[in-house]
Amino acid sequence: MRPPYCEICDVEVDPSDDVSVAFASSPSEASSPEGAAIVGGDDDRGWFCAEHVGAARALTDRSLADAVTVLRGGTGGDPPASEHADRPHRRVPIAPIGPGALSDAFELCLPEICRLFDFDPPPLPLPQSARRRWSPMDGCQPPWCPYVDEWWREGITEEMRVRISSSASHWNDDDVANCSAGLAIWRHRRAGGEELVCSLGAYGADTGTGRPFVDTLSLSRLGPRHDAALALVVDLVGPGEGP
Repeated sequence: MRPPYCEICDVEVDPSDDVSVAFASSPSEASSPEGAAIVGGDDDRGWFCAEHVGAARALTDRSLADAVTVLRGGTGGDPPASEHADRPHRRVPIAPIGPGALSDAFELCLPEICRLFDFDPPPLPLPQSARRRWSPMDGCQPPWCPYVDEWWREGITEEMRVRISSSASHWNDDDVANCSAGLAIWRHRRAGGEELVCSLGAYGADTGTGRPFVDTLSLSRLGPRHDAALALVVDLVGPGEGP
């Protein structure tokens, strides 16, 4: 496993928060007795800070390298920390909400957010999928080991692709380690490939209640349209306490 530094901004993260994200193309991914995925392949896991983990979880259908490239703005490569450690971002407190409920809010706001970026929205509701990823550790195997429940919905048009995702990491059924939710929108490039145009993420650590919730929205790109997209979601779910 990589050292615990965010793949995007190099901020050191606390491994006990379990803010590592597993991505696609894991050669050691196998099937559990219950048919859910077992995550192996440390090369396909990356660490992400609270600012970036929500958006990262929206990209788990890609490889780690592809996800990092997208989150860094499509530039590719691995720039030195000095080139991206101080990238601007915004964090806005919101009323505590479950990651699934925030995903619902993202979808309710999606038509207006798409129009902000000059896209026609995809047909709603978006098709939904889910999976459970097991993380065997300390000799424990499924179903007696930590796991991550992931849900995502995706829509594609001729112009763009949108993915809304949420997740909850569990030490066990009664102990939630953390949770996240994210919205990502890409523009199809005429020459092929995609360009990330909007990314909203939210992250919540252990609440001590056994129930996951997030209370902060993170915006990794600044500008009037991005601020307006953020405001749409905050207006819907309600503002939180904090600066």
